[in-house]
Amino acid sequence: MKLENLPPVYEAYSAEYPDLTVCRIVLQEKELYHVIHKDGMMQAQVSGKFRYDVKTVSDFPAVGDYVMADITGGDRAVIHNVLPRTSVFIRKAAGKSNTEQVVAAKAFLMIMEPQKRLHLFTSF
Repeated sequence: MKLENLPPVYEAYSAEYPDLTVCRIVLQEKELYHVIHKDGMMQAQVSGKFRYDVKTVSDFPAVGDYVMADITGGDRAVIHNVLPRTSVFIRKAAGKSNTEQVVAAKAFLMIMEPQKRLHLFTSF
């Protein structure tokens, strides 16, 4: 799987980061992400600076987000920036806190079935 047909708005944003590659989050497993880019797919993690600068949990990348990452460092990309979201699906995070959790970004259709899984259809 490769990242194709990048929306023009994200091409413009990516010009601000000439040393990084635009990627899209396709899977999240705790602190590990799977991203696609122009040359294929790889695992990724956020940079230490990104983690330090984050204000809320919802600032972390979510499935569907476009991000700027360094893909030249071996088998794992390093995510440095999340590009602005055009849409987002947020819910209250599990537990007693009142924090929010981003479920998905750039999802154009969601089907919720009682007692079953949430199905997201994105514009991949």
